[in-house]
Amino acid sequence: MDTKRARESTLKNVLAAAEGLVGLPAVADSGQRLNCEADKTDYNVTVVAGGKYSVSADNGRILLGVAAVAAGAAIVDPKVIWPVVHAGAVEIITIPAGVTALHYATDSGAAVTGRIARVQ
Repeated sequence: MDTKRARESTLKNVLAAAEGLVGLPAVADSGQRLNCEADKTDYNVTVVAGGKYSVSADNGRILLGVAAVAAGAAIVDPKVIWPVVHAGAVEIITIPAGVTALHYATDSGAAVTGRIARVQ
């Protein structure tokens, strides 16, 4: 399978998983993988300001914030504004107005993955 077809297949699977987990229809082409390749490292993904998203963790736990998230940050850190997403759980979050980058990190070691998809 070529790279483009593989990517399209992955996005369809992410959208289907998001819709099935939360019972809300996912917005087409909005599914993205969250890959924490290293522990205690900040990553970010582009989001739509004011959008509602389902976020899940495949393994480990993922911290979410609107600014750089140091994975060792306490949950009460003001940058970590949503519940921590634990393995197998799904959280629905609403991105604040004016925010177009969702930052995420893990403190569960390397190779922690998850999914994010915009929902209606």
